[in-house]
Amino acid sequence: VLSMIRNAPHAVLATGTPSLTRPFDIFNQVDALRPGTLGANKREFAGNYCDLKYVSAGAEGATRPDASGGTRLLELNALLRHTV
Repeated sequence: VLSMIRNAPHAVLATGTPSLTRPFDIFNQVDALRPGTLGANKREFAGNYCDLKYVSAGAEGATRPDASGGTRLLELNALLRHTV
């Protein structure tokens, strides 16, 4: 699907999931339209704009990434308004 979007002269992407409170949810749509605009990959984007943290994931000190927050949101808003 990504190759079709990237080679199309125009693209409209829609989702049934609102992305109003979690910046992490918009990465795939924006990256499909403008690859690299939000970072080289989803983890870089999460570190820059989603307040990426590592939280306990259970036994033996295991952790998992948590990108449910938001940071530098005014910067992200300006970037999206300018490029998308």
